[in-house]
Amino acid sequence: DNVNIFLRAAFGFAVGEDGGKKETSINVGRKWRVLHATAAIKCHASLFHLSCGLHPEQAYEFDENDLHGPKTLAGQCCGARHLSALHLAASSPAHGDTGRVVVQKLIALNPRNAEVGDSRGSLPLHRIVENKWKPHWVLDGAADVYHAYTEAVKVKDFDGQLPLHRAAWAILPQAEVPDEATVTRSVICNLLQIYPGAAACPDNCGRLPMHVAVDRISEWDVQLSMLHDQYPQAVRVRTGVKLGNK
Repeated sequence: DNVNIFLRAAFGFAVGEDGGKKETSINVGRKWRVLHATAAIKCHASLFHLSCGLHPEQAYEFDENDLHGPKTLAGQCCGARHLSALHLAASSPAHGDTGRVVVQKLIALNPRNAEVGDSRGSLPLHRIVENKWKPHWVLDGAADVYHAYTEAVKVKDFDGQLPLHRAAWAILPQAEVPDEATVTRSVICNLLQIYPGAAACPDNCGRLPMHVAVDRISEWDVQLSMLHDQYPQAVRVRTGVKLGNK
């Protein structure tokens, strides 16, 4: 009970002195979902599994701005609505075994969530590949999200961005890492291997994944090499007028 009280308070739900709900305007129109709350943060695995056991039905429900957590809660999709627990897990800071177990459990509870976009058109795959806390394709759960809905690699969000664009926003320099290791773990390299054509797809502003990536890192590495190899013309393509034809 004490843990539930602390969680409610952390996500902006008023709590009465007796630990129950305090009926104020803060809580009106909002629903408390402990499964979504534990999926959104880095917490002990036992707490998340307890949430799954108590409220498995919440894996079929969506957060409509009910959780008022820190701005980092939703990654780069702050303010998005219609979030499944899987969306929130994809954007959480939990990584490695801790984060992957959460992703795998949520997919097992409701695999269809991998196919559902949030209010900005982002699938869970869009959100997990842009999460700098989860840079490893396999060990951090991105591969699990992909296998739950393989067509996600070809789905654009409402800004016209594929998962490859979103991964490029979070690209990490790998120049000092052996190429073989980078190709295995990099979300960008894995997305390119699955859907090479994504390298030639512009977003609504005319940006290619290469435009996004080179704006983020200054050292050439195997990730940029793969982007170039899949669409060499990218180095001569300008963005659209919205970005000044850069």
